Amino acid sequence: MKHLLITLLTLCLCLTACSGNTSDKSPASSYKVTEGITVSLDQDTYPLGPEAFTVTFTNNSQQILEHGADYMFQYYDGNDWINVETVEFYAFDMMAYIVQPGESRTLDAGTWFLQAPLQEGRYRITGSKLRVADNA
Repeated sequence: MKHLLITLLTLCLCLTACSGNTSDKSPASSYKVTEGITVSLDQDTYPLGPEAFTVTFTNNSQQILEHGADYMFQYYDGNDWINVETVEFYAFDMMAYIVQPGESRTLDAGTWFLQAPLQEGRYRITGSKLRVADNA
């Protein structure tokens, strides 16, 4: 219970800083969080106006992965990852998910909070706060 409370409080603080890492230049729909833990989208590229993306958190490590339901989208313009514009006011449900070693979790990431429909192209999800903890 104490572990869950700490995780939820951490997620509350992280929601105020929901910005992604734009320094990674690689156009990948999947990225390695740490050895054995990956976050990936269900497609490499998307058609015009997708209403949702399917994100999979895969844990093939001996550690526990914790993540939230908050996220942002970035679009790859051929050179850089660009943050996708959002509406002025929006909020996410305060959720904390735990992915045990050897498990995967799928999350449907809707585009409801974006300022305009997404254009055709390559996207990635950023912003979900990930925490890797020792399996105690």
